[in-house]
Amino acid sequence: MNQYAELLLRSASEVREFLRNSPEAHSFGVVWLESLASRLEVASSIGDSNTVQREILAIAYSINDSAPLSSGFAPSFDIVLDALQRSKKRGSG
Repeated sequence: MNQYAELLLRSASEVREFLRNSPEAHSFGVVWLESLASRLEVASSIGDSNTVQREILAIAYSINDSAPLSSGFAPSFDIVLDALQRSKKRGSG
């Protein structure tokens, strides 16, 4: 577990909810969205701080690179990314 674990797990749930309920979800690919949810779950269990931070940034890159997802598609992940960026700016990351 890590300091982002709870929010990462919530993010995975939000991705799956998006997949179930959003009409635009299928245009991004069911397999890709499910793999994204799985990556978020795996990231929640990473114990090493540097490793989890790298995985969060990799997930963020994947989301940004894949398609212009609607704002708020996984609000908990936005919180995780913001917290990580603030931590980096403070030099504690």
